[in-house]
Amino acid sequence: MRDLETFSGLTPHLLQRIGALFVNCNRFERQAERTLWVLKQEDVRGKVPSTAKYKPMQIITELETLAAKYEANMAEAIRLTCATARDVLTYRNCIAHGELFSFGDDTRFIANLGPMGEIKKYPEETALINENFLDIAIATVFTVYRSISLIGLEVSGPPGASLNGVHAIETLRNVASAMSALLSDPALRFFREM
Repeated sequence: MRDLETFSGLTPHLLQRIGALFVNCNRFERQAERTLWVLKQEDVRGKVPSTAKYKPMQIITELETLAAKYEANMAEAIRLTCATARDVLTYRNCIAHGELFSFGDDTRFIANLGPMGEIKKYPEETALINENFLDIAIATVFTVYRSISLIGLEVSGPPGASLNGVHAIETLRNVASAMSALLSDPALRFFREM
């Protein structure tokens, strides 16, 4: 940990936040899969689920397509949860699979970098790292975890129960906006153009 701080600017506070981000992303991924089973009315007891080989983004995409089955508020809650989850998982994946770069106080992970001029399968992504950005990502993933959990509970409720999804929409809009701003930070454009 001392070497990461000395040579890469990853202080214990940043590493703690990265750990919290990863744990909360894992919680979201597990719950999103369970909620997908509920929305699909898939009984997985004693069976290999249809989602067994899905990657997290596949689960999110399938959840999004099922949103159309529900009334307006619930459909919006599902779509907003999925779009926001996609952003925060992109940020997390960049940290998990990207190369670490540090220039003084500026620390970042860059995924899908082609340093030898090679063409990568996916576009280059950059995750700027500081306490504020990581706090935004942690708050976002906690919110989408809570939202996907509540969506699963509402949908699995008693027949005829109201499915309105209102519980999450305003909070989701706030974190979606913050996460979107984080991924499109002007500093990212500057560094991509260099």
